[in-house]
Amino acid sequence: MANIRILVIEDDLKLNRNLCGILQEKGYDVQAARSERKAEQKLRKSGVAIGIALVDMSLPVKVGLPDDGEAGLRLITLMTERYPWIITIVYTGHGAIGNASRCMEAGAFSYCPKGGDPEETVGTIKKAEAKYKKAQPYWKTIREMEKKIDRIRNDLINVTGTLDRLPDQLADMQREVGPSPEGTDSRP
Repeated sequence: MANIRILVIEDDLKLNRNLCGILQEKGYDVQAARSERKAEQKLRKSGVAIGIALVDMSLPVKVGLPDDGEAGLRLITLMTERYPWIITIVYTGHGAIGNASRCMEAGAFSYCPKGGDPEETVGTIKKAEAKYKKAQPYWKTIREMEKKIDRIRNDLINVTGTLDRLPDQLADMQREVGPSPEGTDSRP
């Protein structure tokens, strides 16, 4: 049925496995991460293939960052900026609805309460899937344009490198050929 890939980012092993199992039963391709660091690794590795991310608000933080309860918000901000085609859903405990609204302001599509009805979560994912599929032609066009821009950029770098070397190449040629005889200069 569904071929969209969902990244489940939840540190509680039991909740993570349960949610992944439910989504796999519904036909989704599911990847799991249990920390901010692991989620970022999965995004770098297969970000283009991920369509939806279900993000826990309270995740273990990356080494060197304070445990400020902002790991989920940081991930949503990262996905909004670097992977804007990924539809993010906040997966949060009942006491963190205020934080969920901050994530919505940062670009999250919706939120689902932890421990809620699994069918409600699946319903929210189906809405996110519809949005994702509707936007795919747009993102495909953007990715194609980015590839063309990269090719043009590389061509310009090659041309610029060639132009930068041109005076040296002309000087080398002049040394090899020697000076022009008087009166044979073809310059206007």
